[in-house]
Amino acid sequence: MSGSRYLEVVQTLIDPPIEARLLWIRAQAATLAMSDGSLCAVFDAEAIGDDELAAAMTRFVRGNDHLGVKVVLVGAAPRHRTLLSSLQPRVMMGRIVQVFALEQDGQTWVGARSRLDSPTGRTLVEVARRPPIAIDLATVAERQRPPDAEQVAHAREVLSFVHKTRAGRPWAVWSLLAGIAGVFALEWLWGGTELTPTLVRMGANLSARWTAEPWRLLSSAWLHAGPVHVLVNGVALLLLGGLIERLLGWPRLVLLYVAAALGGSLASAIGAQAQLSVGASGAIWGILGASAALAWRPAGLVPDAVLPQLRRNAFMNIAINLLLSMKPEIDLLAHVGGGIVGGALVWSGLLTRGVGDGQRSGGRRLAAAAAAAVALLLASLPIAWSRERPWALDDLEPRQLIALSERDGTIEVPPTLAGLRAQDGTTLRSYELGDLRVDAFELHVVIGDPPPRAPDADVDPRTIASDALGVPEQHLQLLDGPDAPRWPTFVTHDHEGQLDVLAACQVREDGFVRLEAAHWSALPGFGPALERALRSYDRP
Repeated sequence: MSGSRYLEVVQTLIDPPIEARLLWIRAQAATLAMSDGSLCAVFDAEAIGDDELAAAMTRFVRGNDHLGVKVVLVGAAPRHRTLLSSLQPRVMMGRIVQVFALEQDGQTWVGARSRLDSPTGRTLVEVARRPPIAIDLATVAERQRPPDAEQVAHAREVLSFVHKTRAGRPWAVWSLLAGIAGVFALEWLWGGTELTPTLVRMGANLSARWTAEPWRLLSSAWLHAGPVHVLVNGVALLLLGGLIERLLGWPRLVLLYVAAALGGSLASAIGAQAQLSVGASGAIWGILGASAALAWRPAGLVPDAVLPQLRRNAFMNIAINLLLSMKPEIDLLAHVGGGIVGGALVWSGLLTRGVGDGQRSGGRRLAAAAAAAVALLLASLPIAWSRERPWALDDLEPRQLIALSERDGTIEVPPTLAGLRAQDGTTLRSYELGDLRVDAFELHVVIGDPPPRAPDADVDPRTIASDALGVPEQHLQLLDGPDAPRWPTFVTHDHEGQLDVLAACQVREDGFVRLEAAHWSALPGFGPALERALRSYDRP
């Protein structure tokens, strides 16, 4: 009965409305070309032993690794589900392997990325619901339509291209990935992969500083904000960059990567869409733009038989990534800028010139240009690091004794890149130390003469501090101990987003001093350090 069902499935697939093309059929198996461009193999599970069946299905899937494939098992048993699932890669990107089963009891089953509401799935459901129909193998075999000479040539052309794009190792891409992974590890070591001062010190692209610090246009391409960011970009670089490197050679891939990274960073900095921007997305979008340009201007590098699929893939990739780039936290201008640079380099022929003449690796000039691009990309990091010292972000020592002014005294603080900034007002004088964009902390000292309320016997210093800080009295804590300031000093703690905030008020006979300090929560050691700074404040 199973054989009858097997032939029913084959005949239903080649009949309208599906009208698959029957390429080959035998008593236990058949191969069909589906309208979506995939190949479908139908097997009769009851007519083939499990070992032979497993070998045949594996050969089919692996032997057509350049195409999407479907495997249909008719007359299956529940034990065959594991076998079918084993045919599917754990991660399916670009190529889909779908598996279906019509079991002996009439149940239907599908594997991952396979659906019963697809044409193949609906065929199995239809056959399972109706009574068995007697079908002769010879009758079905008469409808075989083996590929003609043109189709064979087409298939060989596709296979040749696929083998070309899989030959060898894309060493330039792997080297870039290794560099990105190494820099990401240093981000984690030097404060955190999503910590603003770590990223800024390591070379993030800043719209306000790129003209004075142009190396940030390239150093930012090494950096990534968080594991998801680096993982997504790494996978995209491996898939897209590997294709371009194998087609154009490593020198052109490197030139494309660096030019697109530079173009994306410039677009981001000039457009000032993001105050801070990191990631290789501009460079990867450049590779995406180059791939799309190749689909419409192949320059003899891509066979005509592959172009329709390449164009569909390019359109889908750009559409999906463009939609994702609309999210608020994504730097759209960097993506678009990089994509335009990559597309223009291929569309104009600048990047593809000479490749079709067997000069994939390029001549000396091309190799020299690629080496210069690599040197620029690599040099951007040590330049940024030597100036900003990202490894010193969480240093608590040596503390610096900072003189605010002769009148307003001194305070001892942890090391900071930002200098002292002073501002005089009519009744208040303020000083700022540190900058949360580049430092672990920021400290504000505000000195007022006279105090908000004139101190007298009836006014508690805690009340004066409460007014100065805008905090209820019960939330204030008196700093005491042997190193406490000479004057009553009250402190309060708070948490705002990624920051821990410490505010204090020192109540004096001649006025008050308000001290406000904030540090990144990811660097908890600065909480006690800033409290020590508050205790150290000394005013004549």
